[in-house]
Amino acid sequence: MTDCTIEDIDAMEPVPEFEDFVRNQIRSEARHRIRRTPKSGDRGADLIFYSDALGKAGIVQCKHVSTPVNALDTRAIKQLLRAKESYRSFLSKYDSEPVALVVATNAEKVSGNFDSLCREHGIYPILRDRILDIGKHLAEELGYGDSQPK
Repeated sequence: MTDCTIEDIDAMEPVPEFEDFVRNQIRSEARHRIRRTPKSGDRGADLIFYSDALGKAGIVQCKHVSTPVNALDTRAIKQLLRAKESYRSFLSKYDSEPVALVVATNAEKVSGNFDSLCREHGIYPILRDRILDIGKHLAEELGYGDSQPK
């Protein structure tokens, strides 16, 4: 758990503050190594997380919105699917198939067929109501957490 409030998250800059928040939460709660992708040319991914000991890996697309009541559209899903292909060789050394795909956002809701696309492609959406504890939720949803080695 973090000392951050949702208001603190809303006030963050998308890069680097929000991405750093997400990265630090995943690192501390899900016990994974995690790295940020380049600011430009990220090939659809903001963060890559992995655990050599667990043989698990995943990709995170961070979407910080300035107006959280606006719905998040499906671009994040398209970016994640592109990233999965782009980072396939890096992620292939992990026993994690399918690779965990995560959208992390401070948006309250999603638009159109966002939820059905997430289900179709096995994407874990972490929206505003769960963003403060993203590491904990991700560890629970993916079936591993702080009792596991890094």
